[in-house]
Amino acid sequence: MRATDVNGLSYVMNARSSHKDAAWKLIKFLTSDEGATLHVEGGARPAANVSRAVQTACFKANSKIDCWCAASSSRA
Repeated sequence: MRATDVNGLSYVMNARSSHKDAAWKLIKFLTSDEGATLHVEGGARPAANVSRAVQTACFKANSKIDCWCAASSSRA
């Protein structure tokens, strides 16, 4: 079986937020190698971070299915 995963995750901060520092801290974590690795290991993809470490984690987490991570991992 082949499937295509379409994921439209976006990390945003409301301009009127009273918690901009906390929001920015969360966005920085989610896009870091650590946060993005947790993201892909949890089954969500693609991650916003395309570092080799994150793409390798994506491939390992999804090695039983045919996903774009395999191709991305070899290009990163």
